[in-house]
Amino acid sequence: MKHLIPYAKYRKFPAINYSLLSNVDRNPSSLNQPEEKESTAMNKGSLVDVLLTSPDLFKKDFYLMKGNKLTASTYTLYKELITRLPKFSLEAFEKEAFKVIKDLKLWSTTRDPEVLKKKIHNKDLISNLKDFYNSKSKTQVYPQEYESCKELVNELKTHSFTRGYFTADKSSEILFQVPIVFEHNGIKYKILLDGILIDKWNKTFTPFDLKTSEDSARAFPSKIYRWRYDIQASLYSIGAEIFRQANFPDYESKDFTFVVGSFNSPTRPLLYNAKALLNIGEYGGTLQNGRVIRGFRDLTEDYFWHLENDLWEYSKEAYTNNGIINLTE
Repeated sequence: MKHLIPYAKYRKFPAINYSLLSNVDRNPSSLNQPEEKESTAMNKGSLVDVLLTSPDLFKKDFYLMKGNKLTASTYTLYKELITRLPKFSLEAFEKEAFKVIKDLKLWSTTRDPEVLKKKIHNKDLISNLKDFYNSKSKTQVYPQEYESCKELVNELKTHSFTRGYFTADKSSEILFQVPIVFEHNGIKYKILLDGILIDKWNKTFTPFDLKTSEDSARAFPSKIYRWRYDIQASLYSIGAEIFRQANFPDYESKDFTFVVGSFNSPTRPLLYNAKALLNIGEYGGTLQNGRVIRGFRDLTEDYFWHLENDLWEYSKEAYTNNGIINLTE
């Protein structure tokens, strides 16, 4: 099998990708700042990806927490303690915890030291602290989140709509986490496909991406232009076609597909054909609500403009128009 770039080199490979372009579109300044820690929703989505497509990476990338999530003042105490304690020891923890409570005025109406001591020796707090230091650089996942992800994974692997994308049979092959670098109009781009469904019987080639959400899978269309999934669909379709030509030249290309699963309604996944998004994702256009959006070609040019001028606080349009943004109806 001919891969266009080794998976291990994908992350650091210097090429334009969907994530970069969507940030150029929404907030260029984010590209000039340290990466933010992933949210719980992003962590759950990543975990589902791993459990479905690369289960052997679970222990390498994730740490399953033993305690429950903390709330309110206990969580505030926890967040401050992990910044103050280089490692966990019961003696240092208790001493520092009393200082944090005083400094941050936590449980300020409680005067009894024994009551505060009980709050400090909350078993979930201690468990979370120990897990924090044991997890090192791994993504932390709580038991409730892990079970929710496992339930969704099971449904995606067995539901009649989606099982063919994650469970191969005698007539099919599924390639997971396929890294591809390609050139388009003289610009080098890179994509990481969640999967490609290879139907050996009908000789078809279907690239797809998995999306997960707390919302119903039916709500996915309302998020497309907010998160610029049109750009992703367009870039991934172009890159997948180049991969197909290099590796499966006698196979028929099928439309790029979003496989969408919901944590709140895991038994009702849906498939979204992305063909209608490809043109606007590449060239931009005007949406039904009058909003004008830019395609990945223009956003790529914008990115190089920001690099050349080292200006990141506003969009290129704002800078070149002296701060004037033209409103649409």
